[in-house]
Amino acid sequence: MSCLASSPHSPTIRLLGATRIGVPSPEVPRPGGPRQRALLALLLVHGGDCSVEWLAEALWSDSRPPATARRTVHVYVCGLRKELAACGGRIESRGPAYRLRVDRAEVDLLSYTDAVGRAAHLVSRHPAAALAAYERSSTLWRGRPFADLPPLDELVHAAAGYEEARVGAEERRLGLMLDVGDRDRAIAELEHFVRRHPLREGAVARLMTALYRQGRQVDALLTYARTCGLLREEFGLMPGPELRSIEQLILAQGPEPASSPRSHRTACSGA
Repeated sequence: MSCLASSPHSPTIRLLGATRIGVPSPEVPRPGGPRQRALLALLLVHGGDCSVEWLAEALWSDSRPPATARRTVHVYVCGLRKELAACGGRIESRGPAYRLRVDRAEVDLLSYTDAVGRAAHLVSRHPAAALAAYERSSTLWRGRPFADLPPLDELVHAAAGYEEARVGAEERRLGLMLDVGDRDRAIAELEHFVRRHPLREGAVARLMTALYRQGRQVDALLTYARTCGLLREEFGLMPGPELRSIEQLILAQGPEPASSPRSHRTACSGA
């Protein structure tokens, strides 16, 4: 199987959406069956030495492992080695364990994570550059992690972490757009974001403040009311002090907040 040249924009190992190794097109077959693809994901997520015993347990965490589980792990590794060789990746044997060696730029999930990290480092010093970096990183996210793999405990947990990181990065991108980008576009996108993630109080606070600054006091108060209702119905909670203070400011027609909201409180944390 031939692979594309290494590029952060065209990774040759894809774990976002359908799993692929090689040229990223629908015509390229996936590597092996679902559990063999899951083995590749487990090796990438773990990032270190994975014992055969741990891999066998992780690969069948959703069902009873077969008596041949350890032998099957070896068979899966052999198949993946052939697929990865053409892409510059390799699975090393380290005693009774395996470790995956691969260029992070060749893996879409790792490439996205690194791009978000680079954007985060720019926020305090170069906000406009950080916004551009977040914009570029968002194009790398092309689907839910491990979408075509079995619901294994390790992968389900890892996918939830990656999804949360993606939502946080999107929230930071929109905050930067409000500060240094196209404010009208930012408000429109933030409204859409809050509809999809209505319990992220940091995003709600930013939206309320932005709407108030635009003279849309009624919309800001409606946003607060919807959030209050959801918090009460879903978790029996009241909004945090930041949201309450913004609501009081709007009701009093007071001066704009001195700075953009910085809260990242979510209802799930109960913080």
